[in-house]
Amino acid sequence: MVSDTLVGPGSVELTPEPGSLRDVLAQLAESSTSTADKGSKFERLVAAYLRTDPVFAEQFDQVWLWGEWPGRAGKHDTGIDVVARSRVTGALTAVQAKFFAPTTTISKSHVDTFMSASGKSRRTAVWPASVLSMTHARIA
Repeated sequence: MVSDTLVGPGSVELTPEPGSLRDVLAQLAESSTSTADKGSKFERLVAAYLRTDPVFAEQFDQVWLWGEWPGRAGKHDTGIDVVARSRVTGALTAVQAKFFAPTTTISKSHVDTFMSASGKSRRTAVWPASVLSMTHARIA
């Protein structure tokens, strides 16, 4: 349930409405007080989705926001917003969640920035090769 997973300090409870994900995203955008607040709420929504969607919930046994992940070793957000752990292998998946306008087209440069951040971490033996990017925009 969306409202149960987004309630917390500084968050706004979303009222579940019949309809599409588009309705939830519109409500999230309308309830946000700033671009940063909208991004934070979207990150929490993505984490909640990964925890509760039947396909992802079966795949991942743990899902953390970057700031909550115990393996971040004090590092600030470098483009990785959510970390998910494979239920089967224990491998970690880096997730980037960006709430762009639905009219935005995601370009190669957007993806390159994220791949660079997750790739740097892989070289330091923190990340496996698994990377997931979730966005609210068109993909070029």
